[in-house]
Amino acid sequence: MQDYYRGKATKADLEAANIKPSTVTEMEGNRADTHSDELGIQKEAGVDSKTLEEVERMDTGPWYYPKNLLKIVVDAALHGVRVDVISEQGRSSKLSGNVNDMHARAARFDNKTEHLYSFLQILTAATASFAHGANDVANATGPLATIYLVWHSGEVNKKAPVPIWVLAYGGAAIVIGLWTYGYNIMRNLGNRLTLQSPSRGFSMELGSAITVVLATRLALPVSTTQCIVGATMGVALCNGDLKALNWRMVAWWYVFQFAKS
Repeated sequence: MQDYYRGKATKADLEAANIKPSTVTEMEGNRADTHSDELGIQKEAGVDSKTLEEVERMDTGPWYYPKNLLKIVVDAALHGVRVDVISEQGRSSKLSGNVNDMHARAARFDNKTEHLYSFLQILTAATASFAHGANDVANATGPLATIYLVWHSGEVNKKAPVPIWVLAYGGAAIVIGLWTYGYNIMRNLGNRLTLQSPSRGFSMELGSAITVVLATRLALPVSTTQCIVGATMGVALCNGDLKALNWRMVAWWYVFQFAKS
């Protein structure tokens, strides 16, 4: 059974080991460095980066070779899904602050309970995906369907029928966006906002999905992103410690959303 709190020290652990949270953050940041293996090989072999690039270029040939072009295309297409989001969340930044201290203030639940919720979270994740599609895809397909109606018939109506191809285009677009850029949202809305676990994720997704589905049913314009951020804030505050939530990240997110709208 997976340990859902593996690598997440409690506040008592940090104090008992007499380790400063900043030191742990630095260690995790170094370990999360995706280029650490390559740099280690270079240092061990005594080869600088320029020489290593020249050797690789000699082995693989110029970039315009068909096999190299294919590799470039594949790497570009799969970049979004190859990023280790969990490791990225361990990196410290001005917005993330002291992630380890924030996680140390969160409550720990029984691992067997967390394992049970990992199965239940699949249901809430599917529900959240349905709600996301019903809300965000509609925001994009509605104007597109209206534009298509005006172009096709030259008429302007309060309601415009949505062609099937517009729905398919909207669904494909949101999947492509998640595939290529989604990791940036995941690493910021994940453990950088508060400590995540299956039980917490279940509660966050359920609360957000219910809110979005009801708003969609009532034709109320809501943001799915703000709903999940609000649900995350609510779950984080249940820890009973205000510092268990990254308020700087919350403030940045809502300012960004309001500026975008």
